[in-house]
Amino acid sequence: MEDSKHTVINWIKSGADYIEGIALYTRFGKNRNMAALFPGKKHRYELKLRYELCKSVGLDWKNIPGDDSGSFSPLGQPVNAVCQDDPLSGFDDDGQYPAIIRRVIHEYAECYRERGKLHFEMCNVPENNEAENTALRCELLGRIKHLSARMEVLFQAKECYFESKVIPDADSLWPPDKQVQKTAEKPLPSDPAELRRLKKNLQTYNVKDNNLLIYQSATALDEKHPMPAGPRRVRIEKRIQSRLKLIEQIEYKLVEYAG
Repeated sequence: MEDSKHTVINWIKSGADYIEGIALYTRFGKNRNMAALFPGKKHRYELKLRYELCKSVGLDWKNIPGDDSGSFSPLGQPVNAVCQDDPLSGFDDDGQYPAIIRRVIHEYAECYRERGKLHFEMCNVPENNEAENTALRCELLGRIKHLSARMEVLFQAKECYFESKVIPDADSLWPPDKQVQKTAEKPLPSDPAELRRLKKNLQTYNVKDNNLLIYQSATALDEKHPMPAGPRRVRIEKRIQSRLKLIEQIEYKLVEYAG
């Protein structure tokens, strides 16, 4: 019986020929649509083919015996090229993609990893339909659907760039926090009860965002999974700080009314 892992390792050690890799993915890969994506697109998908082929046979794509080519993200770009945070315009001197495209690739990779974790959690939920298990499945499914929808948006933005060199609009992909923005633009309520309600809502949003930073989940989990440094973390931290400023303004107002 053929050892698929050994075959893929030998393929990588021999130079990872792209055409041969496609043939191997046809044999070992599980995603037929993915197999149809690779032919004729070596420049774009050479490293993604390696990643998907390793995943299909159960290999750690970051640690292949005898391979020193470095670690790669699920979209096939070197990790150090994906995670940099340069100004969002033009190309770097070393020929990297524009920073906004690297940001898209990086977030897609984060969503990909997070969705994989959620699928793993879903598989471990007991099959019986007790209320607790049903509720957990519904929560996990909702989060998976949310991530899948976000990944589709990011994928389309990436494809538009590769197909037509169209740079996506940053504000469309990462809109400012509308809830904070709208609240900041309007005068604070004059009713103390409304102020307290608004303060409570802002605190609730901050709890969820803090959980995202600590667990990469809107709800607290048993184990911490801190969000890595990057544009998404910076965006959430700014959102939290904006809410804290609003909360401080509300507290001053409440003190004035109390006096």
